[in-house]
Amino acid sequence: MSAGWDRATQAAFAAGLWRGDPTLWSTDAAHQQVAARRLGWLALPATMRGELAALGAFAVFGERLAELRDPVAEMRSAGTLFDARAKDLADLPVLLQTGKEDGAMKTVLYFIEVFNKVIRLIPELRQAGVDLDAFQIEGQGLAEFYGAFNGVLRDLTDAFEHKDAVLIGDLAEYEILPRMRSFFAAMDGALPA
Repeated sequence: MSAGWDRATQAAFAAGLWRGDPTLWSTDAAHQQVAARRLGWLALPATMRGELAALGAFAVFGERLAELRDPVAEMRSAGTLFDARAKDLADLPVLLQTGKEDGAMKTVLYFIEVFNKVIRLIPELRQAGVDLDAFQIEGQGLAEFYGAFNGVLRDLTDAFEHKDAVLIGDLAEYEILPRMRSFFAAMDGALPA
């Protein structure tokens, strides 16, 4: 902008720019058409706001494709996701006892998503040639470990249904967290380098 423009002229130009007004650039109709096309990016944030759900679906689709393409890397990623937020699971009792139920629920949902990812990856790891029949977690095979862990998850569901904050916290801290740590430690040792 020219140094000679006053604030009102600058403000009018800026407002016209954000409206996508092609007359700011030229009085020639052909040039205005070019300017209008080039100013189209200004509407992108408003246009894409309505597409967020579809973009989210693409993100989920991309994650699922990554799981199929490289299940070993994705299992390592699940372990990293778990490690990054394991402290949150340990702090779940504090969140519940201090009335921070929203934070507690977000933590639980996060770990459910990590666990769901693990469940999806097990068959893909088998398909990729990882020997899960020899896989041991604290002396248990995968099926035995999963059966026992599933029982803990059922107890957690019951605790939520009965709004038993103490039991939810205890299960998270003393059952789920150590079992998931053991699982990921054993998995890390079983995955090919």
